[in-house]
Amino acid sequence: MLRLLLPLMTLACFPRGEAANLVAAPVEVAEEGPTRFADQRPVDRVADPRRADADGHQTVTVGALYVDQHVVVPAPAVTSAVLAEIEHNAGHLQRCYDARAADVPGLNGTISIHAHITPEGRVDGQCIGEDTVGDEVLVACVNEVIAMGRYAHGQSDTVDVTVPFVFTPRASRG
Repeated sequence: MLRLLLPLMTLACFPRGEAANLVAAPVEVAEEGPTRFADQRPVDRVADPRRADADGHQTVTVGALYVDQHVVVPAPAVTSAVLAEIEHNAGHLQRCYDARAADVPGLNGTISIHAHITPEGRVDGQCIGEDTVGDEVLVACVNEVIAMGRYAHGQSDTVDVTVPFVFTPRASRG
């Protein structure tokens, strides 16, 4: 069922009318405003991965990625490349969630983001496909972690990927 819904959810990211030929419109990155999420990370920036607590629990996990079917390189290779980059930057998202969860007890759910990744490894468009968390600050953090990536996916064309982030609060200790 989810495999049928994801392609439909991603249609919301595409332009309407005459441009509805399934070619995503590039996002113009403004110096300020809602389309400016984050700068691409420097090539030499040290990894900032997620960290589990003492019990092995992670507050942020990544669900099964959906890669659009037009890929030339096999989808598992694209998925691995995208997951590796997300993990490189995921500590940023984990700290954001942990801070928000401290302010909003019980904050949990899924935020899925659809991203258009260029052959150069940059994100040139992204949108939220699902948000069961309902927290604008956390949505901004998800957008940042996707935008800052350097996605070497081996494609000769833009790749469309949907990434679900699952947020679960740490178990309370009593």
